Amino acid sequence: MTSPLMIEIGLHYHAFMSDYRDGDFGAPAVKEAIAGFLRAGLLKPTPGGPRAYEPTEGMRVWVEALCAVPWPEQVWRIPDHVPGAWWSLGPDGTWSWKHAATSSAGAAA
Repeated sequence: MTSPLMIEIGLHYHAFMSDYRDGDFGAPAVKEAIAGFLRAGLLKPTPGGPRAYEPTEGMRVWVEALCAVPWPEQVWRIPDHVPGAWWSLGPDGTWSWKHAATSSAGAAA
C-alpha cells in the first residue's frame, strides 16, 4: 500500500532534479520507501550521477495516475435507501418496500 510519504517522494523525483531530502536517506521510513520504489522499478540508481536515484518511465506513469484521481464528492443519501425503490401502501393498509427490478409497478414508473 502507498503511504503519504511514498507519494511525497514520488512527486519529488517526478518534479525535481535533486534527491529527496538532498540525499539524506537516513530516516528508516525514507529508506523503506526508496527501497520499495527500486523494487517496483519506479526509481533507478544513478552511480556517479548528479543524484543517487532518478525516476523511470514507471514513476512518470504512476504520478500521472495519481494526478488523474478526481476530487471526492459529497453525496447526500437516505441511509438504507436503494435507488429505484420506494415505500408503497398496500390494500391491507400496511407499508411495504417496492423495487423497480422486482415490481411490475416499477416497470411503468
